[in-house]
Amino acid sequence: MIGTYSIIIPVYNGEKYLREAVESALNQSWAAAQIILVDDGSTDSSGKICDEYAERYRQVEVIHRQNGGLSVARNTGIDAAQTDWVMFLDADDKLCRDAAACLACMTSEPEVDLAIGGCTMEDLETWPAIDFTGQRTTGAIEAIEETLYQTGTLHSAWGKLLRRQFLDEVRFTEGILYEDLDFFYRYCLLCRKVAIKDDPLIYYRQQRDSIMHIWKPQRADVLDITDRIEAFMAENYPDLLPAARDRKFSAYYNIYLLATANGDRAIADRCWKIIKEYRRGALNDPKVRFKNKAGALLSYLGRPVLKIASKWGAK
Repeated sequence: MIGTYSIIIPVYNGEKYLREAVESALNQSWAAAQIILVDDGSTDSSGKICDEYAERYRQVEVIHRQNGGLSVARNTGIDAAQTDWVMFLDADDKLCRDAAACLACMTSEPEVDLAIGGCTMEDLETWPAIDFTGQRTTGAIEAIEETLYQTGTLHSAWGKLLRRQFLDEVRFTEGILYEDLDFFYRYCLLCRKVAIKDDPLIYYRQQRDSIMHIWKPQRADVLDITDRIEAFMAENYPDLLPAARDRKFSAYYNIYLLATANGDRAIADRCWKIIKEYRRGALNDPKVRFKNKAGALLSYLGRPVLKIASKWGAK
């Protein structure tokens, strides 16, 4: 294979699915040198479950810390990783048995510094056989563009194999939501090549009670993040500026619907200004996906129409 790797699992009150996540990490056909469980101040039995696995398996390490949030937990895991590569796994998700091995094969190609696998939202009892060939390899700029246009590659931390040494230069920004979006393009810019495979390697479990499915003003963090991405690309990678603006339009549109549906007028007003400013660009850019073009077109009907749409279209 390509060396050693760690699986970092941040844990916060994840007792319901934690065992499934850890078992999927332990059962990898390419065994992890370290499975690092970061108990981020859990108040349920998660900490105890973590300790049980550490007592039973020598490769499992547990770090108990005061609650600091997902970014803090991931960064804590990175500090503890003493391997060549790193994977992230959320405590309510689980890996296909060959996930790590498949990603490792992808990184065996020359100059590949990031391997990205697909995901499924179906809880599969039997995973389909994984084809260890057929991935596509692209440059970092192309991977970032695809991610910003939201046409394939996901910006999530999970489902990827990352070089540990790069994580000394790029960390997760603490205290924000959408930290994956903030992290991905910065990590990707360190890469020479990116290998991508659409086959599902991870089961991503959507929980309706997670903060990403509940309205809180902190959801507006994505507005600041996409503002920063746009400014960064304008200064450093102008060819990526249209993609950055589309991602910004998408973020502002989604948060506008959520804020409107939940009566947050101040955030809705902020979003509406950007929607009006960027909608023509969304319609004229041939790379913008249909969903964003439809939203841009709908916005011309005015805020009353979007208020109706917010009741069923906000996600």
